[in-house]
Amino acid sequence: MTEIMSDIKRDHMMKLIANGERTDGRGLTDFRKISVETNCIESADGSARVKLGRTEVIAGVKIIPGTPFADTPNIGVLSTGAELIPMAHSTFESGPPGEDAI
Repeated sequence: MTEIMSDIKRDHMMKLIANGERTDGRGLTDFRKISVETNCIESADGSARVKLGRTEVIAGVKIIPGTPFADTPNIGVLSTGAELIPMAHSTFESGPPGEDAI
């Protein structure tokens, strides 16, 4: 059954491409609507919200400057983390970020 569905999808997509169309009605060279909003998170040092069609991404940056270690005064440390809401994917869990996020 899965093979039949993938054949049907492939055939449908090939017909759309041959006609210069996409499944959402755009032409092959048409862009989705794009918008960018900056400084949208008050508690962040920098932030942006980007919308591309129906996809929306919000990113924030928090900077906490520190003092270098005495034995390595010319070397810094950079830590990163990611928090992804459960609505974005079934494998994401709510609550504080796990060890894999850092």
